[in-house]
Amino acid sequence: MEFIAGFTGGAAGVLAGHPLDTVKVRLQTQTGVYRGTWHCLMMIVKKEHVKGLYKGMSSPLASLTLINAIVFGVHGNVVKKMNNEQSILTHFAAGAAAGAAQGVVAAPTELLKLRIQLQADDAHAKYKSPFHCMKTIVHEQGWRFLGRGMLATQLRDCPAFGIYFASYEYMARKMSKDGSMEALTSTQLLLAGGLCLFGGDHTPITMHSASVNRKSPNAHDCT
Repeated sequence: MEFIAGFTGGAAGVLAGHPLDTVKVRLQTQTGVYRGTWHCLMMIVKKEHVKGLYKGMSSPLASLTLINAIVFGVHGNVVKKMNNEQSILTHFAAGAAAGAAQGVVAAPTELLKLRIQLQADDAHAKYKSPFHCMKTIVHEQGWRFLGRGMLATQLRDCPAFGIYFASYEYMARKMSKDGSMEALTSTQLLLAGGLCLFGGDHTPITMHSASVNRKSPNAHDCT
């Protein structure tokens, strides 16, 4: 039941956030084309219709289950290995480790998503879908190319997931009557998850990752 709830919640998050993610990617990588967020949104809808906002969405949806399994699996195991399992610092370190581990899957996923999102002209689109994009990249540049931008992704996600898990623990304990997770109501758990400081989109690093995935041979070449 928890697995189904986690997948459903994650999928809902992707569905809700993907349109703005598409706008963000266009603004970060196509300078001089759009005047701002609202103008970019309207231009995409006008030229590519509403479905244009959801380009590449199947890539993060397909990897959602695996990424969640890695994140919570690594976090849980690292916490158990630490001397003080109740420490907020422990949860930060475990979250950072989880962020690094999931980057192995997240980086290729984001590369495929990004390539599809940047195709503004459907008539001359090179890729038909994230899967077709993956096959084309592997055929033209090899499997190793799918890992391009992984370092930037991990540099972004290590502190982001660390802050997320540490903030969640802190907020949950503050809301709990006796400081334990068992005493929390469903509403309190929801609030703790919603209020925690998830820095998952460090804009400079995200832009760096997008630039690497779009054109640079490696992270060091993108300055």
